[in-house]
Amino acid sequence: MRHNFKLKHFIFLLTILICIKMIFSFVSADDSKKENSVTSSQQEHGKPVKPILDFSLFKWISVSEPETPEIEYVTKNLLVYSSIYFTNYGLKEEREYIYDEYGRLKETIIYDVKGEFQKSLETKYDDHGNIIEEYVYDEGPPGIESTNAGKIFKLTYKYDYNSNNTFTKYSYEDEKLRNISKFENDVLIKSEDYNSKGNVIVKRIFQNNHLSKELFFNSKGELIVGENFNNNSQIIKFFHEIKYEYDKNNNLSVKKIKYSDNTFNVEKYIYEYSQDNILLSSRLEIQTDISKNPSNITGKKFPGRYKGGFKKYTYHQNNKLKSVIWFTDEEHKINEQQFNENGQIISDLWFNIKTDKIKSGIEYSYNDHNNLILEKQYNDGIVTRTDEYRYEDISCIGK
Repeated sequence: MRHNFKLKHFIFLLTILICIKMIFSFVSADDSKKENSVTSSQQEHGKPVKPILDFSLFKWISVSEPETPEIEYVTKNLLVYSSIYFTNYGLKEEREYIYDEYGRLKETIIYDVKGEFQKSLETKYDDHGNIIEEYVYDEGPPGIESTNAGKIFKLTYKYDYNSNNTFTKYSYEDEKLRNISKFENDVLIKSEDYNSKGNVIVKRIFQNNHLSKELFFNSKGELIVGENFNNNSQIIKFFHEIKYEYDKNNNLSVKKIKYSDNTFNVEKYIYEYSQDNILLSSRLEIQTDISKNPSNITGKKFPGRYKGGFKKYTYHQNNKLKSVIWFTDEEHKINEQQFNENGQIISDLWFNIKTDKIKSGIEYSYNDHNNLILEKQYNDGIVTRTDEYRYEDISCIGK
């Protein structure tokens, strides 16, 4: 009996399920006909067709965030520390340098001779990456009176950006205009320097990335000296005070200088070259026109200048200048400049022409990145100041 009851119950349920399926099939077919009828009717009358939403097609879709451009980093060897040591006074000043994420100098921290924090100087930039404000601190040698010692100079810069790839840069020192420079496609085309009274003292014109003209003015703004240059950056005109002569290979062969304070004297420099047009030596001759000033005789020495003399030049294997040595006519060394193979100066020393010992000058040392790491200054034959610089490789956002 129990088995018969279960069988009847199962058949009853199965019959209900079959009926439900038939009803849904009929409704679905009827809706399909209506949909086709409405769609065709709307298409005939040119009306837009509203889509039938079929919720069975909706699925969860993960919407990804927009891709963030990958940031490229570069490594820069940047100055992070420097010190100035005054040997004669046993005093030392230190500085630390802090940079932003682009490797631009952001802050300079200065410590006094006791190693205690003294001041912080900030550098600011605009959206184009150009400096708009910075500070220059003149530490001044201790124990020596100086009008600028311990003074902070605030330098500000303003820019006029134009749509045709040109902009003008205005430089100020303590709110006083010092320079106006105009650029075209990031290339300098014109520059003007101003004195504290706001008068132009130097004007420079550039063409094809070369200095074309340079004009100098006195404190009143009156033109006193002018220079014109050719495409090889050679002076082709300097009023009448200086004359230049070139050989057949376009090398400067003779330069004559007539000084305004001694118009009766002319300095004549003569240059000699190798067959490969490499400068080997130069010598100085002083010519005197006694007829213009009979009270003066040949051989007068000018302050800061030596009578006659000559220079010798040596070169590295890569043909870059190695040394320039200036001798007197008696072959006593006056000045010697040494350069490394990268063209960086490593020494500029002046000698006592009677003893041939170092009188004054500077020696330089560099690291593997060609950055200056040591600077020694000589006075009266001894080192009076030593500047040290330390660098670190810092990862910065590339541009």
